[in-house]
Amino acid sequence: MDNVLQLVGIGRVYGNGIVANRDINIEVRRGEIHAIVGENGAGKSTLMEIIYGMEKPDSGQMFVYGKEVNFSSSMDAIKMNIGMVHQHFMLVNSLTVGENLILNTPKNTIINKRKIAQLTQELCEKYGFNLDGNAVVKNLSVGNQQQLEILKALYRGAQILILDEPTAVLTPQETEKLFEQLKNLKEKGHTILFISHKLNEIVGISDRISILRQGTIVDTFETSTVDVSQLSNLIVGREFSEKIEKPEIERGDVVLRVDGLSYANSPVKKLLDDVSFTVSKGEIVGLCGVEGNGQRELIQAITGAIKNYSGTIELCGASVKGISRKKLRERGVAHVPEDRIAEGLSKDSSIADNLISTLYINGKFIKHKFFLDRKTIKEFSDEQIAKYEIKANDSNDIVGMLSGGNMQKVVVAREFEDDPVFAVIDQPTRGVDIGASKIIRDKIVELRCNGCAVLLNSADLSELLNISDRVLVFYSGKIVADFENLTEIDEETLGRYMLGLDDMFRDEKDGQE
Repeated sequence: MDNVLQLVGIGRVYGNGIVANRDINIEVRRGEIHAIVGENGAGKSTLMEIIYGMEKPDSGQMFVYGKEVNFSSSMDAIKMNIGMVHQHFMLVNSLTVGENLILNTPKNTIINKRKIAQLTQELCEKYGFNLDGNAVVKNLSVGNQQQLEILKALYRGAQILILDEPTAVLTPQETEKLFEQLKNLKEKGHTILFISHKLNEIVGISDRISILRQGTIVDTFETSTVDVSQLSNLIVGREFSEKIEKPEIERGDVVLRVDGLSYANSPVKKLLDDVSFTVSKGEIVGLCGVEGNGQRELIQAITGAIKNYSGTIELCGASVKGISRKKLRERGVAHVPEDRIAEGLSKDSSIADNLISTLYINGKFIKHKFFLDRKTIKEFSDEQIAKYEIKANDSNDIVGMLSGGNMQKVVVAREFEDDPVFAVIDQPTRGVDIGASKIIRDKIVELRCNGCAVLLNSADLSELLNISDRVLVFYSGKIVADFENLTEIDEETLGRYMLGLDDMFRDEKDGQE
């Protein structure tokens, strides 16, 4: 098979001296699914941005279809038939599928609604997709939005397609459908660069795998020569086990009680519909559901971001309605938010300042009543950097310069180190490598073993089944399943409830109606 993409000696060093890529050499073949794997901070994102023209390398050469290229922007990459589907979709929710598809069409091209719908239908038939060109994007499932992002790239002529964490928020059924479509594209001669931390999917879908470690390619091999366990060891460079030790413990008193919680953001859209459940001391209750089915609103209500709900939320027997976030923290509530950059961190501040940003109010880091005790702060920060294996030169490093996984470990370290009574943990390992994920999951279980009540929302169904004591499944704002014996269910079963195909309480609900 001939190469469609070749990188020779590619290097990228940022202004602060951080080496993102070092002497990258890689060949990608026509008509293959080529996986790029590595720990957070290994250089995957920078490398993909170089290929897509979002970053310029400081050294080396890049060849596309045998021709040397020097991209100044992503438009240059698109002209060379390279497309990229980002982990966070870049769609306009208020527009239709067809309108999103033709965004950036040349201004002198006039396309009416009928032609847009026809174009969408023709593309769907060509590539085996199932989308309605007239459907509004905000009403699509996450899986269909993923399809639209891929179709957008194909419409622009992409023969080389970069997929960044494409299954992060998909159900097992949606993932299976996506893989069928990727195999179909491969058969049509398209080349796919596949980036994921889900190693079982890497082994299941790819033809070859390249491993990045500390900014350079350390190996490229045929996928058929390794299993998931061997791949884990190759990525971290040592013997590694993802197994989580979770001892049996006795649950204590109820810490969180949610009763009849309902919330609507408009007269016709009920995002939470009569939700009731409890979380006890020493218990991890997992939440799962396709995005947009109420989990986010539930967490926002519990943490004080949404106040105009009906029903009750009680923490240790006292209502939290109208309580400020500062007061919630004083009551022992920890919160790891879904978006670590927008809500969890101050990107332009140091690791040390981020680690104490919610802790200084207890006086531990104050001296002479008014001044920050920098010596104590540094000792605490260095201790957390070591404990959570945060990859940084110093606690004074700016947190925004860390990889996504190391940013997440800063958030987790801050939230977990104040002995919380109740922890709300939202997508703790999304976009996080296997090593960092293991550390975070171990710490969540440690919280539970120390008597903390934990509410865990995760799109990683394997994570939920491995560390939760119970799992609640959400669909259309309601709890449709409450699983306690997690050894008897699998990801496929959870997926059916997440898609609304099954409902544990259907007969009970029908009787009430």
